[in-house]
Amino acid sequence: MARAPKRLIQLADAAISADRQWLWVRAETEDDQSLDLSIPLDQLGNTVQFLVMAAEFVVSEAEEDGHTTPKEPEAPAHDWAPIPIRGIAFAAGGSPNETLLVVKLAGFELAFSMPSDELSRLAEDIARVAQTLSADAGKRQ
Repeated sequence: MARAPKRLIQLADAAISADRQWLWVRAETEDDQSLDLSIPLDQLGNTVQFLVMAAEFVVSEAEEDGHTTPKEPEAPAHDWAPIPIRGIAFAAGGSPNETLLVVKLAGFELAFSMPSDELSRLAEDIARVAQTLSADAGKRQ
């Protein structure tokens, strides 16, 4: 069966079901149509992970085929939409060469894979940034 996907413009109008078990969100498309989605709250982490891994797949496929990858946004380097975290931790990966950076968010956790030999460098970077950001406000940073 041939696919005929609609172009997603944005996700909007987030709400929670009366039983507090489902996230409701509206998917708005390029042709002014919309679709209401209902996502189980216990699947939010899997949904986010799916989207991140789909983006990784698209970029990897484009690189393998010699195509240019999606352009980085042309916004200033620090024009992010920050996502509040509730905690971070490290966990063993699937092999001795892999460490997981686990980020706890509201209701779920995401695990990011990194080479184990990068862990000490990352710890030094975090310590350096923490010292800079927590410096006395009167001192020059």
